[in-house]
Amino acid sequence: MLSLPKFLDKLFGKKTKSEDETIAELRATINRLQLRAKELDKRAKVSREQAKELIRMGNKEGAKFQLKRWYRYVQLFNRYSRQIASLEDAIATIETARDSVEMSRALATALDALRSQKTKVIMMKKNSFRIIF
Repeated sequence: MLSLPKFLDKLFGKKTKSEDETIAELRATINRLQLRAKELDKRAKVSREQAKELIRMGNKEGAKFQLKRWYRYVQLFNRYSRQIASLEDAIATIETARDSVEMSRALATALDALRSQKTKVIMMKKNSFRIIF
């Protein structure tokens, strides 16, 4: 069931965020994911070491369990790494789009300046042509 604010957002639309807010939010998410990935990496190393120790002690079932745990941690670590890469790509795309917009605005300004300059030159030529004849 939709709450009233969510319903109103769907009905009238949400206020869009600026690029800076979006990039800051994405970077904060990346930082959180990196912390989780680092913790998973530590846990994976500990599980692997525990599995080695259990093998030395002769406890194959315990070692097998620790290796399963290690494998799960590695899978989660890889998932977080892919998510981080995806978010970094999104940031790069936003920044590239921002640069493209700035460049197109600069080109439009330059084109307007050239057009006004060309108009001035044509007007000067017309005026000088009238003076000659």
